[in-house]
Amino acid sequence: GLNTYVEDHGYNLSFSSFYSNSTNVNLSTFGNAINEGKIGVLFCRTYNFVYTIQHSEGQTFVSKLNSENPHIMMAYGYITIDYYQNGSIFRTDTYLQVSSGFSSADQGYIKMNDDLQIEEALIVNIS
Repeated sequence: GLNTYVEDHGYNLSFSSFYSNSTNVNLSTFGNAINEGKIGVLFCRTYNFVYTIQHSEGQTFVSKLNSENPHIMMAYGYITIDYYQNGSIFRTDTYLQVSSGFSSADQGYIKMNDDLQIEEALIVNIS
């Protein structure tokens, strides 16, 4: 359907991968695509969906749902959160910003390297 729509409007559709492994993506490739105004599509066998990330008084609260149902989501950015102790980073968490397609929360995050099995991660190229 997407290919037909794009071609009917005089453009070409192609995909390139930003897959790294089953729990992570290539952030450099993804970041370059985002800077070019493109989006990514994640094909997940299992996934986590983060509804909220809140920081207060030296703590971070994450509201997250884990699912074992396959799902596809569009990714349009990412954030990294560094945690410091005694002036040094002791942990970094990376989250992809996604549109989930859920009626309860259209936009949220997927936490990399956590309750996640990515089958493929593709950048949508329209030229």
